[in-house]
Amino acid sequence: MSPEDYLAWERSQPAKHEYHLGEVFAMAGDSPRHNFLSGAMVAELRAALRGKGCHVLTSDQRIAAEQGRRYVYADSVVVCGPMKMEPGTSDVLANPRFLVAVISKSTETYDRGEKWEAYQRLASLTDYLLVAQASVRVEHFQREA
Repeated sequence: MSPEDYLAWERSQPAKHEYHLGEVFAMAGDSPRHNFLSGAMVAELRAALRGKGCHVLTSDQRIAAEQGRRYVYADSVVVCGPMKMEPGTSDVLANPRFLVAVISKSTETYDRGEKWEAYQRLASLTDYLLVAQASVRVEHFQREA
């Protein structure tokens, strides 16, 4: 599937799908615990960033992890300053500053592996937070200046 075909198709889907090099992957439904942690992260980030020129977005925000090659969703997204969309789109974020992944046994390898590798290529990204569901654990990765 071409990136353009994916984006047009994905906009009409009731469930979310990620895209990588022409392949489309359905995202699993979230558990109540996952939804609670994701919502808590959005609330905490909004409170911490109030008045600082940043916007906190939910897991419905599509992100261009690699323009034309990989489109993904994070559990929480922070953008500081103007939001930049991928050229030719009005709904694909190109400049996330801070991304949060609420991880589970089924998503941990992907969130720590391929997805994290793609995120590291985003020039705008300064922080990546992994929040565990099965234990009390938060890992914060921060880009050095």
